[in-house]
Amino acid sequence: MELKVHESKVAGHLLISRERLEQINKHGHDDHYNTVEELLDVAIFCVTLNNEYYPRRWSHKFKYKLLLTSLDKRIIYSGAFMAAAYDKIRNEKEPITPSRIEESQDYLSKL
Repeated sequence: MELKVHESKVAGHLLISRERLEQINKHGHDDHYNTVEELLDVAIFCVTLNNEYYPRRWSHKFKYKLLLTSLDKRIIYSGAFMAAAYDKIRNEKEPITPSRIEESQDYLSKL
C-alpha cells in the first residue's frame, strides 16, 4: 500500500499502521513469528540503538539496516513492533485472519 502524499504530512499512527501491515503482508511476520519479549526489545532498540535490546536470534542484517536508518523512520518501526506485540497478546484470544487484515487495509485506504 503506497501513500499518495508525502510522509511528512501523514499522522504517525497511520505510518505505524502501514508499517505493521507491511510486516504481515510483505514480510510474512504475523503474530506467531516472534515472542512478545523480542518484539518489545526490538522496539526499544529502534529508538535507543542499545545493543542490549536487539534480539539475539534476529538477523544482524536487519540490525545494520536499523543503524543506518533515520530516527523518524526507526520510531515508525518501533511503533509497528509494539503493535505486533499487542497483536500477539490479543490474538491469543482472537487470531489474525485474512479478513481482519483486509478490513485494516480498507480502513487505512480511506484515511
